[in-house]
Amino acid sequence: MFGKDKKDRSKKRRKDRSKRKRKAGASNPSDKETAFDKFIVEEIEIGSADNYHLESPPTGRRARSRPRSNWLSIIKFQSIWLGLWALLVVTAIVFRVSLLPDESFILTQAWDSSQAGDLLISGFDDRAGILVAPLFIWLVQLGWQIFGYIEWWPYILSAAFGLLSLSVVSILAKRLWPLENEVGRYAPLLLLGCFVWAIDLTLISNHMAHLFFVSLSMYALILMRDQVRLSWLFFGVAASLAAMAGGLVSFVYTLPVAILGPVWLAREVTAGYWYKKLLYSFLVIIALVSVWLAPVFTKLGLTDFLLTVENSLQPMPMIQFEPNKPGWWYAIILPLMLLPWTLWPLVWMRFSRLYKFKDHGGVGFCFTWVISTVLILSLFEVKQAYLLIPVLPAIVLFTSYLLLRQDFCAQKDHESPFSSMGFPIIFLGGLLAIYPNISKIEILPDFLWNFSPMVGIGLSIVGITLAWMPVHKMKQQVTNVAIFSLTATVFLIMWAWWQFGHNYQVEKITTALAKADANGAPIAHVGQYNGQYGYSGRLLRPIRQISKKEINAWIINNPDGVLIAHEWMFDLENVPVAPTIAKSHYLDKKVMVWPVADIIQAIRDSDKSR
Repeated sequence: MFGKDKKDRSKKRRKDRSKRKRKAGASNPSDKETAFDKFIVEEIEIGSADNYHLESPPTGRRARSRPRSNWLSIIKFQSIWLGLWALLVVTAIVFRVSLLPDESFILTQAWDSSQAGDLLISGFDDRAGILVAPLFIWLVQLGWQIFGYIEWWPYILSAAFGLLSLSVVSILAKRLWPLENEVGRYAPLLLLGCFVWAIDLTLISNHMAHLFFVSLSMYALILMRDQVRLSWLFFGVAASLAAMAGGLVSFVYTLPVAILGPVWLAREVTAGYWYKKLLYSFLVIIALVSVWLAPVFTKLGLTDFLLTVENSLQPMPMIQFEPNKPGWWYAIILPLMLLPWTLWPLVWMRFSRLYKFKDHGGVGFCFTWVISTVLILSLFEVKQAYLLIPVLPAIVLFTSYLLLRQDFCAQKDHESPFSSMGFPIIFLGGLLAIYPNISKIEILPDFLWNFSPMVGIGLSIVGITLAWMPVHKMKQQVTNVAIFSLTATVFLIMWAWWQFGHNYQVEKITTALAKADANGAPIAHVGQYNGQYGYSGRLLRPIRQISKKEINAWIINNPDGVLIAHEWMFDLENVPVAPTIAKSHYLDKKVMVWPVADIIQAIRDSDKSR
């Protein structure tokens, strides 16, 4: 009975609550609508409807397929620039028939230093005076110890550093512009598409190793900006390795950007914090470079050591190019090094509108990197194009940002036919077609006048095709231009070796020198010697470099030796010359090799006849 009353009271209370709710709803009929309107307004304020996607329930099969397709897309894109890189490497190994002078120079340095057991000081003829950047030479020698003296190892080593540089450029772009994913994805492709960079990748040199460590130093500076732990140590080690890869002049590329940090930091960290961490980095650099230079100081003594360091602070010129240029020369050559991207009208169109958009600090960093380095390099007496290679990543990053930033692409200005690469290629093809018929221009390379007019006509046809077949997707346009540029570079390399490769053949000379070296005969070279015979002939002893005035004394002191000289080195009217044991042409100059004993005999016979 009591239980039934309790149930009745509970039922009555529920009915009363229901009546009160209905009464409250009738008195405020718009409450539900108001709540719903507030919900809609809040959703609009949080984000537009375009940012929301209605998705079906994540069943097991579909949930697994999405990450797989994403990874496949990334791998597919990276395989493009990996394949282009591999194409350049194969071209360098297969179609090269001889070594360029600068390649012979660095390989003979590695060969001679390994034979002498001296890994720190350069020189042909045991002459100190220039401190060689040892890192690339050490790695070449390491490969020789592992694989033997094979021809392809130095090419692979240089190209491997180029590949690592592409990866650093990609992750650096993602740090500079974290919201612009496509900038980081396509930056390596733009760097591969640079005509000069692609050619330098196929050479045996320390340029790619230097570029890699300079780029790594720049990445370390961005980590310092983001206050990543121990990033100051990372910068110190990377900058020190850059100096060991490119010489002491390498600090021109790294330290100014670091010192000018407050210019491009955009108040993300305080100047006090920045210079405190930078001081730690400088201490690391001093410690590591001292480890490198201490054996040099011990061997040379204070006076010669200071002279060597002073000489090493100047850029080392490449053998094949004129080192002395006017101060404004870099302003002319830098746009040419960035071909084909500097020909693209779209790049300049978007650059002119850059001030209308907000940036995340990356543009200021790239500008500081380029301007500070080029200005300091302009102060040196030696000015050559290869010195600008370490600043190419900065310009490529900025160009990738202009071409692939989402705000720019949303304007669809790249769909205009006037912004395509078709018209510049037509113009360039027309210039190449008429170049052979005009007089030479000193600041431009001589090979431009060696092209057939048909090359320019063919290039113009390609430009007309591109103009009539526009591609509306920005990413596809970038890919097409990069592939076109790199393919043209490959054909140019093959044509150049077919046309000029015979000028670098040294087999006849090195065969004669190897026989003399095996018999223990000393060898001397009259005039400038650039190492073209030491590594190619696998000579066990270095070749001594002598001047014309030293010929007689060297002949007297080395009667069993061998003498190398260009034909014009001798005054044929006053110095009788014996029959040569080898003749050849190198860089369009006639090279001859004489046994000293035959020269002495020829002099005696000449004296008797008088």
